[in-house]
Amino acid sequence: DYLVRAVSRRRYHGVLGINIGKNKDTPEERAAEDYCYCLERVHSEADYVVMNVSSPNTPGLRRLQHGDQLKQLLDVSRATQTRLDQHAGRHVPLLVKVAPDNDEAALAAMAEAFVEAGIDGVIVSNTTLSREGVTHLAHGEEAGGLSGLPVQELADLALRRMNATLAGRVPIIGVGGIIDGDSAARKQELGAHLVQLYTGVIYRGPALIHEAVAAWVVDAGVAGDRRGRVAGGATRRTVAGAVRAARYRRAEGSSPDRAGRVSGHGRRLRRLSHRARWSALRWWALAGHAVRRR
Repeated sequence: DYLVRAVSRRRYHGVLGINIGKNKDTPEERAAEDYCYCLERVHSEADYVVMNVSSPNTPGLRRLQHGDQLKQLLDVSRATQTRLDQHAGRHVPLLVKVAPDNDEAALAAMAEAFVEAGIDGVIVSNTTLSREGVTHLAHGEEAGGLSGLPVQELADLALRRMNATLAGRVPIIGVGGIIDGDSAARKQELGAHLVQLYTGVIYRGPALIHEAVAAWVVDAGVAGDRRGRVAGGATRRTVAGAVRAARYRRAEGSSPDRAGRVSGHGRRLRRLSHRARWSALRWWALAGHAVRRR
């Protein structure tokens, strides 16, 4: 409730994504109640809502990524989303955030569940439980999710695997280990339609945002290249636009025409000024709010 009151008074006019999840003390069999409660509370304020089923800090939460638990959660949440959309007269995209620690089979099963449920987008990925590469550091064994450069390889692998199964049917937001322009562009090469920045901004500051935009703009006009879509993706219409495109491809049962879609986004991107491109990616970098049922 505090978050809802705060964002209702915001002066920020960019894209606002709100993460929702279950409480630590909520039994797994009642998890859907928490997600639906949060969705109802934030729907009127959010431009898109993220169902976080992959936080490493909530015991047992990641089990919701699999099997019947995932399918039940998706079905109930989608029904709530549809009801709220109809009442509000606008569509608020519903995305799911997954962990990078899942194997290929698990990610493929999730992807098919997302398509079947009609989920609007997938965020790949959350932080990792792995401590590979940091065990030699003084605090390398501390509990919690590991972010930044150490998660880059795992996040990129999860992104590639998720994209291989989705094949353009559901938009993907790439997250994890973006520390420079090249790592941002790499996300799109692996299948991401958009990216989000977190830890990298802390260490690099606004310079990282500038680098990421520049890296995606350089090849915006190259046919068949997936770059050049970050700035266009940071407007209020982008997630919904990506959702509509993915739903059309699902209905047609065809593979995505990447070259055609990229060239269209590239044309829009080139019409943006440098300031507009910088501001657009900044919106995505700063739009990360979390809400939990109290």
